[in-house]
Order: sequence, then structure tokens, then C-alpha cells
Amino acid sequence: MTEHPDPADLAELALEGRAVDEAPPPVREHLRACAGCRNELDELRRLVGAVRTATSSDLVGPPPPGVWDRLAHQARVGRKGRQARKARQARQARKARKGEKERKDRKGQKGCAGRVFAADADGMPMPGGRTLRRRRLAAAVLLAAGLAAVAARCALRWTRRRRPVREDPLRRRA
Repeated sequence: MTEHPDPADLAELALEGRAVDEAPPPVREHLRACAGCRNELDELRRLVGAVRTATSSDLVGPPPPGVWDRLAHQARVGRKGRQARKARQARQARKARKGEKERKDRKGQKGCAGRVFAADADGMPMPGGRTLRRRRLAAAVLLAAGLAAVAARCALRWTRRRRPVREDPLRRRA
């Protein structure tokens, strides 16, 4: 067999728990010759073993207490109206006063992290910066938590699903 077996066929071998010697001859020969496919089959077997021994306590649960509050605080979700505007204006004024001297000294020079300090046409720092990074980090954390929850749910449903095993893993479905 010159080409790699279908990943679904390797998955079926792992799910059935059969040894390489019990695989159909072309797949068996390929697995003996191809270290990459053997490694993939071993990884699939470890995954199947982990999923089969998983309990409901192994699933990802809700985040620890206070995580959502800290994320909301970092994103400034709790402040509204005039307070948020005043806080934002005060923060921008502090940054402008603090950074004005540094900008005059370093305008167009590289900083310690290799970044070039940029400014608008009026010399004020460009918006975004640290606040934008925090929002992106919060969004990434929320996205990762959501994906982990979806993956755990799919894994749970997949292990409980009964599906017929094909006779020959090399036969293609029509």
C-alpha cells in the first residue's frame, strides 16, 4: 500500500481495539512501514482509552468563582453613562500627560520591545493599546472556555452513541 490509510480507518482500528496484526493486509503492511501512521494510531488508541474511562466529573465544569466578575471589570462592563465617560477621559488625560514627555524624546524611535512609538497628526497617542489587548485577551479566554465546553459535550455524546462497525475498514462508503 503506497498511500496512507484513511484516517477513519485508523480511527475504527483504535475504536475496535484490534491489534495491528488483525488489520487487513494492506493496512497492516503500511502500518509496519510507516512510523507516522503507527504514531497516529497510538494517539487515537490513547484518546479512545481516555474517553472510555472518562466520568462526568472529568468534564470541564463552570469556571472558578470570580472569573466572570474579573473579566467584566477588565472590560469595564459594569460602569455606565457619565461615570464611564469621566473615568475614560481622566485615564486618557493621565496617559497624555505622562506620555507627552516620553513621546517628545522617543518619537519615531524603537522602544524596549522593538515597537515604534506612533502618534496621530496632532501628536496624541493612538487609541487602543492596552485596553484593546485586554479586550482581546478576555474574548480569547471566553472563546477557549466555550470551545472546551462544546468539545466536552461532543465527546460525551460521541461516547454514548452506538454505531455499527463496518466489516472491512478499507471499504469506502458509497
